[in-house]
Amino acid sequence: MSTRLWILLMWAFLLRSVQAAPQGFQITIGHSANLVRFHSEATIESFDGTTRQVGGRIMVDPQAPQVAPTAYFQVDLASLDTGMSLRNKHMRENHLHTELHPQATFVMSKLAGPVPAMKAGVATRLMAVGDFTVHGVTLPRTLPVDVTWHPDGSQTAARKAGPVLHVVCRFEVVLADHGIPRPQFLFMKVAESMEVTVDLWATAG
Repeated sequence: MSTRLWILLMWAFLLRSVQAAPQGFQITIGHSANLVRFHSEATIESFDGTTRQVGGRIMVDPQAPQVAPTAYFQVDLASLDTGMSLRNKHMRENHLHTELHPQATFVMSKLAGPVPAMKAGVATRLMAVGDFTVHGVTLPRTLPVDVTWHPDGSQTAARKAGPVLHVVCRFEVVLADHGIPRPQFLFMKVAESMEVTVDLWATAG
């Protein structure tokens, strides 16, 4: 191999490495576009709990997401609103015990399986591997996440110029796995698991 060709290959490698450096994306607590919802089936009627008090940070290169991606998310459980103040109090004090365990968190360590590059404006299904903690119990989880990369988020729900990520994740939480007592309100017994939907916008910075 000639010296000239070797130098060109090295420059190409270095340029690719720089371009593949993960970029930081911030999730702003309380942003109106961000929502965490849990859905619970009950014997008489089902109910939902919601909060916008969710924050976190994502490190990823949208065009090379396989290169050292990490993410951290945290949800303020004491802010969950089920639409009924007495039920909110009951959930917080008797089941989630938010005075002792105020937050639920997910810490992603890697992406599993095939990790395709993201295309602008197109949702990409990724499998996030990490640790999910709620009620003081941490369990390993692999969660399906749909991520949409927008090079310019000024016209999205994020209302922010520059790159943004739209992250949507749906998964089930089995209450017994985390030592959460199964809620019962009067004659309404709640299901053994809850469906969780996370819908977030993360802005570059």
